[in-house]
Parts: sequence; structure tokens; C-alpha cells
Amino acid sequence: MNASPPQKRKAAPAGDGLALKKEPTSWQTHPHGANLCAEIKAQISLRDAAGMFDIELPRDGVKFCSPFRPDRKPSCSIKDDVMWDWSRDERLDSIAFYAAAQGITNTEAVRSLAERLNLATSQRGASERRPAHGSAQGSVTFDVREPSDADHEHIIRTRKLSPEGVSGLLLAHDVGVLHFGDVAGFRCWLVADESKRCAEARRLDGKTFPAIGNLAERKAHTLKGSTKSWPVGLALRVSESRGEHLRRIPLVLVEGGPDLLAAFALLAALPSREGDVQPVAMLGASASINAEALSQIAGRRVLVLAHGDKAGADCAARWGRQLSEANCKVQLRHLPDGQDLNDLVSKHGLKTTGEVLQ
Repeated sequence: MNASPPQKRKAAPAGDGLALKKEPTSWQTHPHGANLCAEIKAQISLRDAAGMFDIELPRDGVKFCSPFRPDRKPSCSIKDDVMWDWSRDERLDSIAFYAAAQGITNTEAVRSLAERLNLATSQRGASERRPAHGSAQGSVTFDVREPSDADHEHIIRTRKLSPEGVSGLLLAHDVGVLHFGDVAGFRCWLVADESKRCAEARRLDGKTFPAIGNLAERKAHTLKGSTKSWPVGLALRVSESRGEHLRRIPLVLVEGGPDLLAAFALLAALPSREGDVQPVAMLGASASINAEALSQIAGRRVLVLAHGDKAGADCAARWGRQLSEANCKVQLRHLPDGQDLNDLVSKHGLKTTGEVLQ
């Protein structure tokens, strides 16, 4: 994984711009109470908050320059979902990071994030709050259009899927995971789900997005407001009876949008398995699984397919621990060195890859 420092915003003059506000971060004294802040931080990680502003943070332990002020040398690092600014002796959890990025107070940040998550901001009892299951609808939006045969052919060619993979793309589109639209001026395919928590776009022509503003050149573009801790594919566009069935079948957890499409292609290529497993994807190796998502997955069987590199093994182990703590029956399978699921499908075909994974 790339451990380069996050893309810095334009340096603001001293004492101006996005300088961090000095405010106590002891949430026990917060007017909305510690419980609300704990709920927010359980659903929005530090990296989720950064993703809302297209700020890419390096892996834990790597020093980097502050994204909020001029920084002559790296003075920040991340540990346990907290960003430490050692030059100012400040710690920023997801709420404080959001406040710094918006240039608002922590109190205002709590109110804003609570509204995004549909959480109560008064001191009502827990019994008066919205139920946790499915209560927090995301706010990611994008314009979509109906796909053409040429769109599917573009994906088949750029992802090197065999022609029969079209059935998997149609299946992913039917359940609300695969979408098509224009992003940053380019025709793209996107992965998202009905939760509207996270959406990631890739160009249909297979090329990278050019650098623009604070964003470096990149293969995938995460849409503003996305929560990368949400496993895309967990909330599907299906009937109520079908939804009840899905909650009882095993999950296949992969990393990244291309692997998610490869998983759907495999599912469609194995008619005997269609309806028996549900593919989902984490769109980033650095993210941990969202607490609300874990509550929905709890108790299910989950097959985690780890990329064949150290970063893939590390994130799969972390997700496996989280799922095990949620009483899931977890099976961890490491793919061959240097390979991901999309690589295997493009190299060996759907049938052979499916037989290997069964």
C-alpha cells in the first residue's frame, strides 16, 4: 500500500485558514454527552472523516505533514484511530478531525455528524432513539444512467473478465451495487449500495483520474461523503422476503471494487451457488469495518479473501478479528502471492477460479 503523506491542502498563512481550534476534547463534558460521541465515533472512523474531504491518510505509525496548516517537516502520526499532532500536542479523533477540516468547533461537528447519521442530539433515553439496524442512511449522491452493452464490454475488457462475466455485471446492477455515470468529467462505473454510505468510481476506459486540486492522480475516485468503513454490497436493492433470505446466507468479503465485480461474475458463473452467498467489499485496506455493519453481519458465516501481499494479509486479519468478535464464523483464505480475485479471474477464467475457491 502507498504510505506517502496525505495530499496537503494549499498552505494557509500563519494564523489563518484551517488552523486547529483550541477546544477541550474531553467528551465527558460535552453538552450532548459521551454516549452520542461514542455512537458517532463507532460509525465514523478517523479515515472515514478524512475521506469526506478527500484527504488520504497514511497507514498507522507513518509520520506526515498536517493537512490543516503549513508544516515544514512531518509532525503528525496516527495510532488507534486518532491523529496526533506532536508539534502542538493535540489529538484528533474523527469528530475533532471533522471539526478541523470544516473550520468549526467540536460541538458544531458533533451536531453536524449526528444529523448525517440520524442520531439524536438531545439527551433522550436510548429507548426513544432510532433503532440501530438500518437507521443511519448515508448522504453520498451521484448521477446515474442506464448502462449500454458498450458499457459492459468496456468493463469486461479493462478488467479482463471473460465474456460470460456480463451475467455477473447484470446481477450486480440489478441488486444496486454496480452503477454507471459521469464523475469528474469522465464516463465511469461505480460501486455503491442502497445504504448510500460509500461510492467509488473508476473510468470505463481503464485510465487513471488526472491530478486536480488536492487530489493526486489515482485509479479510483472515492465520492465526497463516503464512509470507507462500510462494506459495499451489504445493503441491496431486493424485496423484503429476499432481504430476509440474504441475512441468513454467508458473506464473501473482498477488497476493492474490481474484486467485488469479479465476485459477482463468479457467482453468476456458478448457477448452483447463486443465492447462496452475498459478495461485499471494503474499499480500502486501511479501513476497519463499521460498527453498525458489524451488528448487521453478526452471527453469519464470512469467507474473507485476502490479497496476496502483506497489506492484504494485514487488513484481512484485522477484519477477521472484528468479525470473530461479532460472533461470525470466519474463514480466511489467502490468494496467491501478488494476486487479487480480479487477477485470478482474468488469468484463469471464471470456471477455474470458481472451482479453486469452492
